Formats: sequence, C-alpha cells, structure tokens
Amino acid sequence: MSPTRRLAPFLLLSATLLVSGALLALAGLGQPDRLADTAPLPSKCVAGLTKSVDPSVIDLGQTAKVTMVVTHTCPGTALPIDMIFLADVSASMARDTKAGSGAGGGGIGDPTPGPGGDPTPDPGGGGLDPGGPKPGDDPLGCEPPKTGDLGGGGGGSGIGDPTPTPAATNTPGSGSDEKPLEPFGTTDLIREVQKTIRDILDRDELKDAAANGKLRVGLAQFNDRGSQLVALTERIDQVSARVSRFRGGGHSRIDLGLRTVETMFQTKDRFGRVIRDDGRVRVLVVLSDGQFCKKDFRPGGGRLSGQVKVVTMAVGRGADTRKLRQLATETEYNLTTKDLKEFVHLFTAALPKPIPVSFAALTLRDELQPNMRLVADSADPVTLTLTGQTLEWALAPPGNPLTVSYRVEPLEAGTWPVSVASGISWTDTDALTGTLAFPPVTIDVNPPTATPTPTDTPTHTPTATATATNTPTATATPRPKPAYLPFALRNWPEPTATTTATPTATPCVPEDQIIDIAVVIDTSNSMKETTRPGGPRKIDAAVSAAKGLVDLLLPTSRASKALVTVIGFNGEATVVAALSGDRTLLFSALDALPGTQAGGTFIGKGLAAAAGELAKSSRPGGKQALIVLTDGVPSDPDQARAQSTAIRTAGKEIFMVGLGLESLVPADRAAARQFLTEIASPGRFSDVADTGELERIYREIGAVIPCP
Repeated sequence: MSPTRRLAPFLLLSATLLVSGALLALAGLGQPDRLADTAPLPSKCVAGLTKSVDPSVIDLGQTAKVTMVVTHTCPGTALPIDMIFLADVSASMARDTKAGSGAGGGGIGDPTPGPGGDPTPDPGGGGLDPGGPKPGDDPLGCEPPKTGDLGGGGGGSGIGDPTPTPAATNTPGSGSDEKPLEPFGTTDLIREVQKTIRDILDRDELKDAAANGKLRVGLAQFNDRGSQLVALTERIDQVSARVSRFRGGGHSRIDLGLRTVETMFQTKDRFGRVIRDDGRVRVLVVLSDGQFCKKDFRPGGGRLSGQVKVVTMAVGRGADTRKLRQLATETEYNLTTKDLKEFVHLFTAALPKPIPVSFAALTLRDELQPNMRLVADSADPVTLTLTGQTLEWALAPPGNPLTVSYRVEPLEAGTWPVSVASGISWTDTDALTGTLAFPPVTIDVNPPTATPTPTDTPTHTPTATATATNTPTATATPRPKPAYLPFALRNWPEPTATTTATPTATPCVPEDQIIDIAVVIDTSNSMKETTRPGGPRKIDAAVSAAKGLVDLLLPTSRASKALVTVIGFNGEATVVAALSGDRTLLFSALDALPGTQAGGTFIGKGLAAAAGELAKSSRPGGKQALIVLTDGVPSDPDQARAQSTAIRTAGKEIFMVGLGLESLVPADRAAARQFLTEIASPGRFSDVADTGELERIYREIGAVIPCP
C-alpha cells in the first residue's frame, strides 16, 4: 500500500473536522443575536416598594417589626385590530362620464352630467340637492318600482366594470317597471375617498401597528352589490394600491356592503365553520355621502351591531350626516374625511380594547445582616422559606397591595442596616418579567446601661446673677426681592394706597377698559389626550387656564368692565356661555366643556360662533378679541380662513394658541403651525408645548388685550 493511500483516512478525518469547526464557528457568529432575541422582554408594570422598621430605636435585647409593602400598576395590553374600509362607489359619489347614458355605470372625470345627473348643481360636492330631500329623508332613486324591486344584491357593477347592470338602468319617462335611477352627483367624491384611505394608511401609527402584528386591513366597496377588494392583511400597501380600482355607478345598497363586510370579518376552519375569535377588535370604516334608502339602512350597522365598531366618515358637504351619525356605533365615531387627526386619535386611544395586566407571580427575598436574628414564628405570611439568613416568599398571584412582615432581634449595639439586600422579582400576565430592590432601612440599638446607686446630694441655693440687657439695634425693614413676571403682565398695575407728589402718566388698568373677549376652545376627541405622561388632559388644562383668565379679567376685589363668552367647537360649535360678567356662570360653563367633546376640529365654525356672540355687544370705545385654542390642523381650513379674514377686517384681534403640536408627525406639525399663524392676527400665534404653560400664556394674552 502506498504512503498516500495509508494517509487517506487521516486526511479525510482532518478535512471533516476542519469543515465541522468552520460550520460551528459560522453558526456561533449569530448566536449572541439569537440569544438576545429570545431573552424575556421587560415588564411594563410599575412597582412601588416601601420598607420600614418599628420601632427604629430599641435597647439591646428588644425586638422590632420589619414591614415591606409592594404595590403595582400595569398598563393594559391592547388587542390587535382588524379594520375594513368600506367605500361607497354608487352614482351619487361620482359624476356621469357618459352623456345620455343614464345613471347606471360610468366612471370618473367627465364633468358633463347625463340625464340621470343632479337636476340642481351642488357647489359643495355631490349628495343632497339644496332644494331636494332633507337629511334623514330618502334621496332620489329610492322610489319603489311599479311591479317589484329588481335591484337586489345580485346585480351591479363590480371591480373595474363600469357597465350598468339591468337592475340599475332605465330610461326616464319610458314607463319602465325597473328600479328608479340614483342620480349622479356633480363632484367626484370617489377621488376624495381614495385620498382619505391612502392618507390614513400612510400614517406612522398604522404602519407601526401593522409591522408589529397589531393591525390587519381589508378593503371593500358597495353600490348595487357589495364587493371584497382586499381580504384582511398586514400588507397595508396592498390596500393603498387597490383603492385606484373604485368605479362609480349604481345604487347605494349599504345593506349589501355591510353583508360583505360581515363575511370578511369571519374566520372559518377547514370545514367552513365560523370560528368565534374574541382576540381581535373589529373596526369598520364607512366612507360615504350617506345617500342610503331607508329600507336598506339599519342604525349601528344592523347585524354587525355589538360585534364591530363602526366609524363613519362623511364625504362631501352635501352628505346626509343624520344617517351617518346613526350608522356610527358611538357619537365620537362620526367623522368627516377632513378629520384625519381625529381618526388617528380613535385608532390609538378609543378603538383598541385593553386587556388588563397584573402580576401573575412574585418572589420576595430579604437577606438579613449576620447580626440580626429572625424571631421564630413572626413571619407573615407564614408561607416562608428560610435558608440561612435569607427569607423568601413565593406568591402566585400576589395581592395588590402585598404586605409582608417579620420581627428581628439585633445581636449587638450600634446603628445597623437590617438587611444585606432585599427586593422582588415578578412575572406579569403577559409573561414579561421585572425586578426591583427595596430601599434600605436601619435600626439604632442602645447598649445596656448600669443602674447607678442613689446617694444624698446637698442642695444649695444659687446666687442671683445680674443679667446684662442688650439694647436692641434698629433693623432695616427688608425689601422684597423683585419677582419675575412675564413682560405683558407688567402692564397690569395693582391698586395701591400710596401716592407720590411727582405727576406720572395714567396707568392702563385692565379692569377699567371696555373689552369683550371670546374664549374659543377645541373640544375634539384628541383633547382628551395628555401632552406628557402623567400630565393633565389637554381639555382639563384648557379649562383651568381659561378660569385663570376669567379670574384676571373679572376680579372679586373690584368692579370690571370686561365681558367674556365661552365657545366650544368640534364637529359643531356650541356657545356654552353668552357674553357675561358673571364669574360663577362663566366658571360653570367652562366646567361643562369636557362633557361636549366629540369628533371634528371645525375651527371655522368656532370662529363664526364667537363672531356672532361678539356682534351682540356694541359698547362705545370697546375692544373685542378672540382667544382660540386647538391641538391640530382644522377640518375646515377654507371656512376658517374666510371667517378669520372677516373677523380681523372688522377690527377684532385673533389670538391663536396651538397646544401640543410637537406630538404631531413633522408634516402635520409644520402645516398646523403655518395655518394657525396665518389665521391669527400678526404676531398673535403662540406654540405651547405642554399644558403647564397654558395659564402663563392666557394671563399674558389677558393683559395684552386691554393694555397692548
């Protein structure tokens, strides 16, 4: 046998070992990352620990009680959300693209209406004819057919099919027995729906939720029938892409749209049986002009009621808001397509269903110092494991609060810590873990003292000693240090009893000025949020700051010529208090504002209501101003601009306060600041980052108005 052949097995073994080592080395390169990925996540629960010893001063040979208290609070875990967008693509949502085609099919883009178009143009958008049916009534096209309703759920144009079905077409005046036409609108509202859905899905809040497995999104449409476009998916980009498939035409069969959505929400097993899944929150977002026939409409989503949260977004200024308000499952779920900020608030705060979280198991350990002895049978609870000087309690689940105690006997005099270390470790109901140490406590131990033998001690009377009396030195009366006040408040003099001989200019006293002030406060749903963790709600801070302003303008110490009106605005504007100098009335009105919160940020409506109240006052020589507070971009920018221009042209000042704009995404933040600066009087926009600054800003504004 040649040497090479004899060495072959050894060479093969060596090669095998080298390859194996290389593979193990390569596998080990990623090992730390994999270990880190599988490490338990920290619990979000916050524990509070207190430890005390009683008494804290004892004599050697005595005992003291050590008490440890554990409390905890845990934020709830939100269930994941399944959200389906249901778009109305019926004729009233689109313009007719085929002159003379009737109201059956059709698409988007041709401004010329066919015979089925609106008889009276609606400059504000598709939907209700100003001279036609009132909100809540049946729109045109709902008249019953002469020989039966042929417009059931089977016909209608589907995805990408603009051709009308027989159920959706007829010739006016022909005597046909088929279903009457639903007129086309005069404005392309479908484009508005497409843009709204894309804008919502482009928000970071929704993108992050989908990326973390907390959100699935689906897409459907309805006209003469309901159609699924995208099944529930975490790929929200697929939904954004498919909204371009909307085509307008047919009747507003909301009932068939809801039936389609009901099927999309269902989860079935391999045998086709529906599986009840309570582990997700179901949300339906309906985007429509609300032109539903009464017979097709069921408040609260009909059969979906109780199972699905229905959010409505009104499209077009001619929308039937009454029907859409009835369709929404909560008042705050009734929005418009302009309410992007409100929708994001609902998604992050109102729609998620929190699952309570608490401690599932807790271990408390306390290692005593070597010179401390545990008193037998003193531990409470008695379920104690004692290992040397270490005490351990394992509780599952623990109470909240949890109290543990025991007694110790110090073995030597001095000041000593009771424990070497003590703390808790826990696992919460989300299987997340946490640890925390108790603060140290010490005990003073007095040494034993010998008892002295009593002896008789002679008593003598002390000689009286003259006491020197010091003459007191005159002390100058201290002058108060100058306190900082905002610049504007230096114009707010306080009355004083002292006068000087030197003539001075007459100061501007705010209480002597004739002023009418409208306090206009955003009461949209997002004002329920805080600007920082643990801080007050924005609406509560706004109320408190406004009370400070009223207190400044209408002091109890003297008469004032100021009048104040309070207006709240969301989707509508509400005059909570007419112009008044009654402090009690105004305070009560401000306290009522949080109870009026709803969806929408219609600044224009708030400005209009304030202008209407100020117009009721015509005191000679008076000044009038508006102080408007909001936390975001408006739902009605055009109306807000128009109202602002009219108010400022009439000589009234508008002070705009933007609260917590830092919490908005950069694009929205910049847009909000630019817009609020635009509609405020020059130099009268304030950007307030935190609720704690509000009272200072309001006081400054309250001083500037009467004494600029």
